[in-house]
Amino acid sequence: MSSEQELLAKWRDLLKERQDEVLDFVEFLHVKTVKPQHLYRLQP
Repeated sequence: MSSEQELLAKWRDLLKERQDEVLDFVEFLHVKTVKPQHLYRLQP
């Protein structure tokens, strides 16, 4: 089982409220790590 499949399987077992919390956390990580890199690439 890939990490993605394992994550989805565990996420599906959570209550809806907890699923939303996980999505919020993933968005936080995305903004913190991915978006700054995109901004850096856009700067001259």
